[in-house]
Amino acid sequence: MSSICKNCGTVIRGRVDKKYCDDSCRSSYHNNKYGDVTRTMRSTHRLLRRNWKILSHYYNNGATEVSYGLLHSEGFIPEYVTGVIVNESTVKYRCYEYTFEIDNEGCIHIDAGYEGY
Repeated sequence: MSSICKNCGTVIRGRVDKKYCDDSCRSSYHNNKYGDVTRTMRSTHRLLRRNWKILSHYYNNGATEVSYGLLHSEGFIPEYVTGVIVNESTVKYRCYEYTFEIDNEGCIHIDAGYEGY
């Protein structure tokens, strides 16, 4: 009994439980099926990584307070974070190991470490 490849529709030779005629068809099938999801994940991770690089650059060069305008001009998007810490009076955001807080004057205060977790 022969089966049909799930990707290209050709007759499969070999094992009876094969679903694809070769590795290329298997990869193509999964890329087509999950492409939108992985594309969104890659895009989100790229934005998180950019935020991390910007925070890392300033923090490692001794800056713990940077204007929002400067960070924004470098591509920083504060909506892309890996966590939020809510206290009674403050909201702090996490981007991996960096914590930042935005004050009323448009200044971002950067800290490193895992406080609040």
